[in-house]
Amino acid sequence: MVNFPKNVRWPETAFQNLDSPFNFCLLGGEKISETVKHTIHNNIVNGRKVLVLTGSSVLAQCHMIFIGADRKDLATLVFSAVEGRDVLTVGDFSEFSDSGGMITFFTKKSRVKIAIDLAAVIETNLRLSARLIKMAKINF
Repeated sequence: MVNFPKNVRWPETAFQNLDSPFNFCLLGGEKISETVKHTIHNNIVNGRKVLVLTGSSVLAQCHMIFIGADRKDLATLVFSAVEGRDVLTVGDFSEFSDSGGMITFFTKKSRVKIAIDLAAVIETNLRLSARLIKMAKINF
């Protein structure tokens, strides 16, 4: 998940200016959240400093949002908050893509995989790399 920002292109209009940070927002998934914070916070990705933000009060600032299964109750709120914006949505619960999420983590034969809902991605100006698409199960 920490490599998703390297494999997705956001339009310049998704940022206030050239110096704006890339805001990676986390809701739930405490174990994953701590790993992400330690791995990517303050790194530079695509020329932008990465800030890791938490909590539902920061949704208007997010470029990418991860919703953990323990906070799936916030999915509807998140999707409403990001509607019409170029925000990559990622989750780790089975109903995530059915709710409108773009990338869902799932387990198959004890391995973590990703599924991409292209219909949700196409509604935005986000561009996924061929590498990301190649490693995923694609849903339409």
